[in-house]
Amino acid sequence: MLLALALAAALLLSAAAGWLAALPAWLVLTWLVWVYWARRPPVPAEPRAVLSPVSGRVLRVVEEDDPWLQRTALRVSIRIGFPGIVPLHCPSEGTVQDIYVRRGVFGGAQRTCRANESPDCYGQWLRTDEGEDVIYAVSSHFPLSRARFDHAPGERVGQGERCGFFYAASVADVLMPRGSESAVSPGDRVQAGETILASLTSA
Repeated sequence: MLLALALAAALLLSAAAGWLAALPAWLVLTWLVWVYWARRPPVPAEPRAVLSPVSGRVLRVVEEDDPWLQRTALRVSIRIGFPGIVPLHCPSEGTVQDIYVRRGVFGGAQRTCRANESPDCYGQWLRTDEGEDVIYAVSSHFPLSRARFDHAPGERVGQGERCGFFYAASVADVLMPRGSESAVSPGDRVQAGETILASLTSA
């Protein structure tokens, strides 16, 4: 839909004002095509690694309550740059357990996704073959934010696999079992489907 709108805008501007005036619209269209059809990143050969689902910069790494599974979890929060149009990559291999959607009021003071906050939030709960639960959730404070997940509950996903798309994203949170060994620090740059956020450890 977004690609079709961008193409229509570029064609209309070209017809009405000439190719030079329409150049910014064509550049936006080219960028969107690159985002949609970005190559699959090289997945690290570490099956117990949890990968970043998006590209951005680490905001914080902390152990705190998981609002979905009611446990203490290692949370890694990642700031996503404007305009927040990003492909999503599965942080770990396993089976989709559930999908979470919460619509809320825009403009909250904090930009992380928790039960007592109000951004739009879309999340997916994965369970690894070893029985460990990983949740990744993406939140937004911008109007018209939307998410698309490519896998439904019960379906298997691959580590680093392209698994969805998000429009107008602000922050991604990845929640892992308590005791997982963090591999990043606040301020680090991470790449979707490539950067290892943490390693899962057996209980």
